[in-house]
Amino acid sequence: YRASTMTLKQTLRFCALLVLLTGLVYTPTVTMVAQRLVPFQANGSIVATASGSGASLLVAQSATGDQYFWHRPTPYKDWEATIRTRINTISKTAQAAEVPADMVMAASDGSDPYISIENAQIQLFRVATARGVSAEVVSAIVDRLTIPATARLIGATVVNVNQLNIVLDQVLPNGAPTPILPAAYK
Repeated sequence: YRASTMTLKQTLRFCALLVLLTGLVYTPTVTMVAQRLVPFQANGSIVATASGSGASLLVAQSATGDQYFWHRPTPYKDWEATIRTRINTISKTAQAAEVPADMVMAASDGSDPYISIENAQIQLFRVATARGVSAEVVSAIVDRLTIPATARLIGATVVNVNQLNIVLDQVLPNGAPTPILPAAYK
């Protein structure tokens, strides 16, 4: 009986120590280090949009209208209708075999801000037409914002849809390219 009481006390002390270390020491320490080393990322990678509101580069933002690139479908918000709309729109310019999986398949949590380059290339003509510019102009912006697979250490070459749409709004606000590119594009 005495040995089990001693073991219980030791276990409770150890649990209390772990709660103190992980809850009161580790969390604030990691937060302070992140704020010093990578403050932009530690604060959610929030950037200003053309409308003046803030958007995170880390979480997919809903963008409606043909002038914007689509992110991966969200499994929680009218998923079937979104897929049907995309398939109908894409079928005008691409064969079914050419449609990349990330264009019609949702990310597990619906917050993935990245799309494959193949996905972006299929959307180029639609976005360029809606913005009143050539596909080459939009393609140059996509190429500039492309993240190679080697930079991500694993996976495919991708582009951040949030960043792409924000830069498109800055560079092509009314269809005509602006002569000076904003800092986010450089």
